[in-house]
This record gives sequence, structure tokens and C-alpha cells, in this order.
Amino acid sequence: MPKLADSSRKWANLSRRALMFGWPSASKRYFFLSYRRNDTAMAAGRLTRDLVERYGAESVFRDSVTIRIGADLHRTIDEALTADATVLALIGQNWNDADRLADATDWVRQELETAFERNARVIPILVDGAVMPAPTNLPDKLKRLAYLNAARLRDSDWENDVNVLRDDFAFAAGQPRAKTWARWRFALGGVSIGCLALAVYYLLVPWPSLPDVPGTPAEGQWDVTVTCPNQSTLNEYGARFHAGRYSRKFDKGTTVLALGFLSDNTVSVVGSVTFAPSDVYPVSGTARLDGAHYKGSATYGVAGNCTLIARRL
Repeated sequence: MPKLADSSRKWANLSRRALMFGWPSASKRYFFLSYRRNDTAMAAGRLTRDLVERYGAESVFRDSVTIRIGADLHRTIDEALTADATVLALIGQNWNDADRLADATDWVRQELETAFERNARVIPILVDGAVMPAPTNLPDKLKRLAYLNAARLRDSDWENDVNVLRDDFAFAAGQPRAKTWARWRFALGGVSIGCLALAVYYLLVPWPSLPDVPGTPAEGQWDVTVTCPNQSTLNEYGARFHAGRYSRKFDKGTTVLALGFLSDNTVSVVGSVTFAPSDVYPVSGTARLDGAHYKGSATYGVAGNCTLIARRL
């Protein structure tokens, strides 16, 4: 990854990021998620959704979502790692498998080294019981990571852990916690406006038809993710399936899925993500039980050889 050597380059990068995300301000946070896809991809996706809901999509950088197809990966990441960024380093059980950080070209190593060089704030986040790496297991430029106070994210207590992070972000920005009444007044006003907007949206935007359920319908809450080689991703966390079917509207379209058991150890998912009447991404895949997850292959849109992971919550 290229390194910035002078202030002129720094300001050039800030200018480019202003065009991409908008200028950072004292009241707006900017988060850069550093993670490994084979380690904490599901937690990164879930945290991204929480941050976007609170701070807006322009305030969150996550490679698989933010970087456009065909973009220069090195340049885009280098320009995103500015001194005003809060770098959230998600550390799972497999974060340093096979001593991956010993490789100077390792993406995670380069991201964190660049963040430290630019004096960006780095917050290590331990996911589902992971522990901080010892300084002796880190490259010289990353040893300071081992001495940082870590946050944690647990699937079993996700909301509380995310709220701890939000309070820390507010404190770092010089924003005291809101008084109880102010919180309720703001929340009630937001709920009223939100309900009106949702009512209009649901009345005017038609739902795509729900697909037939493959096999025996699945019930309850599931995490369903599809990750493709071309960086296309489908992330549905905490999806509630009723009689094997699930649907969700978001700001740019709709997602409909059907999930069913082909056998005790095999599930199948079909459905689609619709961004416009002529912009539909079909989803289809099968996964077998692998420990606590169902893991297999899928297609998403025109992309094949995608990885499907489903987990019952």
C-alpha cells in the first residue's frame, strides 16, 4: 500500500475523499472497518448496518460495500485512511492464522500500519470471545495495538456492546450523553416521522412476489450471507422467517428470500434482491451443516462460485 510522505499528498487525499463521501465535520464521525472476511465478515456486516443507521452511509467505509467494481483497491483504501478516521479493527479467533501478519503485503497489516502512521484513532474490537494478540506476535509497527484498550462484540449481547461503542464515540466527539427526557422527546418525534414515511413507502412501492419455499420451511431468526468473488455481497442479519419466507424493504429496493430444509443437515435458499424493475439480482444456493453454521455455494445476480453461510440465531 502506498504511503503518504508529505502534507500536500495528505490534502490531495482529503479532497478526493470529500468528493467520495463529503467533507468530515466536527459533528460527523467517519469509521473505517478493518477485518478479515474469513474471520469476522458477519460481525463486520452487522456492525456496518448499525453504524449506517446511526451516522449515515457516507460515514462508514467497508471494503466490500464502499469500493466500487473496477476501482483501484490500494489507492481507494489509502485515501480512505485519513487522520480523522476512527479505525475499527475487528479481531476474531482466526485474525492471525498462520502468522498472516508476518507478511508485509497482508491487507490488514497495511491498513493498521497506515492508520498508526497517520495518527488515526484505532479501536480493537474483540469478536465473540477472541483475545488480544500478544506484542511478541505482532510486527514492530503494530505492537502498540496490543496495549490499546479493546471493545468487544458478542452475538449474545450485541445491542449492549454496540451501545457501549456509541457512547464512546459520543464522548470522543465531546458530546455528553443526552438527558433522559431529551432522548425520549427526540425518539418520539423520530418515530412519528418514521411511521409516516414508512406508510407512504409501503403503499407506493410494490413488493416483488415471494418465491416458493424449497423443502421444509425454516422458521425463526437467521443470519444469511452470500459473498462472491466479484465483491458482490448479500447480508441479511437477524432475518425473521415465517413459514420459510422473509422480505425486507430498504432505501434502494427490496429483498425477498425463501429458506427451507432439504434434509436435517442441508438448507436451501432462493429469492432475489430488486433495486429497480429492470435491476433484479436472483439468489440461489445450498448449504450443509458445518459446526454452528450451514456453509455451501450460491449464485447472486450474474456472479457464480459465491459462498453461502446461514446460521440460526
